[in-house]
Amino acid sequence: MDYCLIPCLRNLHDMSILTPFKRASGLGSTSDGVKHWWMQRMTAVALVPLSLWVAFAIASHAGEDYTTVAAWFAQPFTTTMLILFVFTAFLHASQGLTVVIEDYVHHDGVKVTALVGVKLVLVLLDQQRLEHFTYRICRLIEGANNQCPTIKSNTIPMTWLS
Repeated sequence: MDYCLIPCLRNLHDMSILTPFKRASGLGSTSDGVKHWWMQRMTAVALVPLSLWVAFAIASHAGEDYTTVAAWFAQPFTTTMLILFVFTAFLHASQGLTVVIEDYVHHDGVKVTALVGVKLVLVLLDQQRLEHFTYRICRLIEGANNQCPTIKSNTIPMTWLS
């Protein structure tokens, strides 16, 4: 039987003298989520034309010889578009994985470790991809001179660009 002699004690755990603002204070910023949400939407919108360009550009060069593809990679427009695609894709992945971890991982220690791990992996992958891409472009430009730095170094000096 759901009868209580003192009705006010039944809902005692629901009653609080704290205002909603006081209960929410200390739980984080209220303005950071909007910026994050907009940035994720902007990177998603930017990835649509960039992905289409990459797909059609690679498909249009299928079956061509190495020198033709190498000349295409060496063009400034192609280099710029590919760098934009890589950076935008990694930024979008970072934002998406951050949201998934923040929403679905509830243990604070695991959450922080996962967030740091995801950021570290994405930064290392992005740096490796950029170094590899820069090395390939350098090899195309320098040719037989072979003055390009090795990929194994942590940073690639960009002196060959000037």
